[in-house]
Amino acid sequence: MKFKGEAYLTAFVSFLVMCCTLALTRQAQFPSLDIFAAPLAVLIILCFCNKNSFTLDFLFFFVACSVLACVGLGKGFLSIDALRFFIILTFSLLAFRMKNLKLNWQLAMLPVALQAAFISVVAVYLGIKADYSLGQKVRAFVLERQWGDIYSFDGIYYRVQLKGNALIPGLFLMSLFSIPTEKRISIKIYLILSSAGLVAAGNLNYFIVALVAVGIRIFYLLRYRVWACLGATYIACLSIVLFFDKLIRLISMKFEGDVSSMSVRFDQIDALLRHYYERPLSLIFGEGLGARFPDGQIRQYSNGLYIELQTLYIFYQLGFIVFSLFVFILLRFSLHYLSDRGRVVFYLFIACGLANPYIFDSTQILFTFILVSTSVFGASKLDAAAICSRQGNVVPSVNTAKPDFHLSSTLS
Repeated sequence: MKFKGEAYLTAFVSFLVMCCTLALTRQAQFPSLDIFAAPLAVLIILCFCNKNSFTLDFLFFFVACSVLACVGLGKGFLSIDALRFFIILTFSLLAFRMKNLKLNWQLAMLPVALQAAFISVVAVYLGIKADYSLGQKVRAFVLERQWGDIYSFDGIYYRVQLKGNALIPGLFLMSLFSIPTEKRISIKIYLILSSAGLVAAGNLNYFIVALVAVGIRIFYLLRYRVWACLGATYIACLSIVLFFDKLIRLISMKFEGDVSSMSVRFDQIDALLRHYYERPLSLIFGEGLGARFPDGQIRQYSNGLYIELQTLYIFYQLGFIVFSLFVFILLRFSLHYLSDRGRVVFYLFIACGLANPYIFDSTQILFTFILVSTSVFGASKLDAAAICSRQGNVVPSVNTAKPDFHLSSTLS
């Protein structure tokens, strides 16, 4: 009976998480879903959060964020903005402190797989048609409704960058590092769909992270086979030589023009440096939660809550002291509550969003919750025993079988 009850609970929570991912992937077409996704994710975490979540460092961070929220309100910032960032920051950490709940992550990430399939179909269709006027009409349609952007430099390879794509790298990483531990056909299908989705999205940062992930995975699988490892290294070097010109051309496109993606990012850095030159104390103590990013010479960043360098925006609000504490707790929790494989996936997912506005929102909260609550990526019982022993708690004996993936051996 107890086993059946746990199975029903797992299925129910997996369905709720799937509803959240569905809302995140369809928020462009249905903006009201964005309002639905965040509260549901917060409610799930509150229901299944460990009651001993409030460690000393987290309590200090919680108090510091509360003070910064009050500072933001005192400066006249919008209360809804201060509350939004307060919830995002605190629940990005609380998402690690889940009870022993194992999700069906394939069900939870199903809408992400459908999103990857959709943008792949759109990219292939426009590429086969090779109709410039059709591509312009589709792009105008998407831009008018603020769904994202669809564009091409050669009329063949179309980049379909829509809202809701942010979880596709997460699906790719989870699928890649689940093989061969999980032998379900759905994992292989997800890997194929997510790979196609990454190509269709055409984000350079996605490509770099995906290549690093594939390199880590191949090295792990072949680390005891010298000749196979040498062969894989040779193929990788040969591929770099063959596609070097295209890679340089792709990177140069990021810097072309006054409003190129890299120009905008450098403008954001320049805007922040100019602000710190005028108000040096805010570098240490922050501007307060809800503060709008200072305007640059290219764009007016104070009009929105998301910029390309979203990490820089969070740093601007928190200041060096509180931001450093946040990073410390994030790293500590990831070490304690994720398996070796889960940490690789989590760090690579964070790397996908460091230069993009894809982290520090409900996407990161939900992805962290999914990772912690899966058997492959969450901390094992052995890890939990080690944590409890450090806290002075008594735990039952556990199986000490050697895990099939070691971060230290993979990266050393």
